Amino acid sequence: MENNSSGGGGCSAIFYGVFVFVVIPIVSLVYSLWETPTFIKVSYVIWIVASLAAISLLKGLAAKFGVAGTVTLIYAMEFCVWYSENVLSEKQDDGGFTDVIFVFFCICLTLVTIGALGLFIEDKIDDRKSELKYEQIKRLEKKIEQCNNEIEAMEASIHDRRKALKVVRIISLCGGDTSAIEANPAFAEIRTLSDTIEKKRMDVERFTSELDVKRQVK
Repeated sequence: MENNSSGGGGCSAIFYGVFVFVVIPIVSLVYSLWETPTFIKVSYVIWIVASLAAISLLKGLAAKFGVAGTVTLIYAMEFCVWYSENVLSEKQDDGGFTDVIFVFFCICLTLVTIGALGLFIEDKIDDRKSELKYEQIKRLEKKIEQCNNEIEAMEASIHDRRKALKVVRIISLCGGDTSAIEANPAFAEIRTLSDTIEKKRMDVERFTSELDVKRQVK
């Protein structure tokens, strides 16, 4: 008997859950977009977009549902005023008031479905941000590795000739005439490679700084 009761309770919970969080939002969508005047249609779209944006983009549940809840209440009151004045205008008994309260709560309950969809969109946005961050980090790491490899190759090519460059600089500082030496193509190549190496090292420092920033960003 206990198993049957629990099974029946579970089925009832599923039924009510589907009715409240699936059927009501669908009925609200169909009715709001097909059976209402233009200003209600526009308000409906603004409500849905603003609520989804708040829940998917804002940080913190209080901010998310605070903004979405406020927008929902505004739309619910606007819709209920229109519904009361136009759809229920012929009803004079308490049934009309009950209908308005029911419609109001149906709109408010739709926020649960909007919230679930908004949180799903937020997860997708966060996943995409993580993918972009990972791609940017890998791109920077590749640039750093490439620069270091180029520096290593250039340093290896002028390792022995760098000593000659230092000697020429010392001679120049002492007042010696090094114009003939500096005019030599080999000397110009050494200087060019040395300048390129320094630029590459600056690039490595810049890429490393960018990489550190990217890794710290959540």
